[in-house]
Amino acid sequence: MKRLGIFKFMVLTIFTAVLSFTLASCSEDDTSDVTGTTIVGTWATYENRYEKFILTFNKNGHATQTIEYYNDMGELINQDITPFQYTYDSTEKELTIIGGDTEFEGIWTISITASKMALGYYIFDKV
Repeated sequence: MKRLGIFKFMVLTIFTAVLSFTLASCSEDDTSDVTGTTIVGTWATYENRYEKFILTFNKNGHATQTIEYYNDMGELINQDITPFQYTYDSTEKELTIIGGDTEFEGIWTISITASKMALGYYIFDKV
């Protein structure tokens, strides 16, 4: 009888150890921010088939918002370019867009990976 108790204890111990390793290996790598990812670069998203928003962030805190307008044929018919300044706190994931009468002026908590940036309900692709 005592032997069966030791066997159950060993099985339970092994099961617990395996389970703890399994749970520890699970992560949210697909949705979490990539360490060292920078906001510097060009990011683009389509508002609809007629408008494309492009944000270009430079290392010096200066940036531009470009809105491209397309016709029914998908041809570029006009574009507006607005310069602005920004600060980005990568620890807090906080982007502050300053001045320049842009669609995105204000303070945003963003999610950023090597290829995607979520800014409000807009999802930008790295260009």
